[in-house]
Amino acid sequence: MTDEMVRRAQVFVNAAYGSRIGMTIAEDGKTGWPTMYALTRALQLELGIATRRSTPPWTTDSRRGPASTNAEHL
Repeated sequence: MTDEMVRRAQVFVNAAYGSRIGMTIAEDGKTGWPTMYALTRALQLELGIATRRSTPPWTTDSRRGPASTNAEHL
């Protein structure tokens, strides 16, 4: 089964970030690790992380703000 919104995200990531993150992903609408890795690398690029990784340890965690523990925001 495919998801149109996932496919749109895949098309966007490839167009906006593919050449800058060193990978492109299948635009098939299927969720999976390649899509998650590409999104992670795109976020790392936007956060200014020089060494982008798809696997731990991620610098991404130290660059984001604190997670909300307020149940009203969940």
